[in-house]
Amino acid sequence: MRVDVLPEAHVELIDAIVYYESAHIGLGDRFNHDFWEALDRIIEFPEAASEIEDGVRRARLTDFPFGIVYVNRGDMILIVAIMHLHRKPGYWRVRLR
Repeated sequence: MRVDVLPEAHVELIDAIVYYESAHIGLGDRFNHDFWEALDRIIEFPEAASEIEDGVRRARLTDFPFGIVYVNRGDMILIVAIMHLHRKPGYWRVRLR
């Protein structure tokens, strides 16, 4: 399955990795690993994550308070946001317009 990542979501991923790595050496790598594990789950079971809006799902990372917001378009997963779960809910909606 193809995965496309919006540029804003890619920046959020990099920012989170850099933030955690600056907080503690190796923590950025753990975040990155957690992200890829969640993405693997999305690819294997794209309809399993919670639907937070019509057609929009959020898969939670296991060890960090983040979620991957995505849309399953059949043959492609569109990553809309890598969002912190305790800040600015719904800020990513404008990205779907």
